[in-house]
Amino acid sequence: MKKLIFTAILFTILNTNLSFGQEKAKELPVPNVTLCGATKDNDMVKYADLLKCDELMLPYKQLKIKSFTFVYALPADGKGDGIFIDIPNTGSKFNNQILDVLKNAEAKKVYRLLIENVIVYDTDGTSERKFTGINIKVQK
Repeated sequence: MKKLIFTAILFTILNTNLSFGQEKAKELPVPNVTLCGATKDNDMVKYADLLKCDELMLPYKQLKIKSFTFVYALPADGKGDGIFIDIPNTGSKFNNQILDVLKNAEAKKVYRLLIENVIVYDTDGTSERKFTGINIKVQK
């Protein structure tokens, strides 16, 4: 009987160690873009910082941005979430329309900026990858 209990305890200990010893493969997060110093979703950026911003940045220098969609949110007149306006952009440098929005963001009462549909040239320079965008809040 003691031999049976000892075997069961030994079997339990070995299985416990094996299951805890296995490390799950960690998934790398999809690289994000950086907008005006904001590096993750729901970061806050001040209106004054928007004036210093003229380009969408990547965490990897060897990759280049092909295109993205710049979205800004204006408060709704009545009840509701607000009005979202999309501006397509080619390359990482902001076009004149985006620069105008950033310059007048406080006057227009822009309260949220989103970068969506980010397409990046891979390291070979020809193949493309889609990156996760960013969603930031704007404050005084």
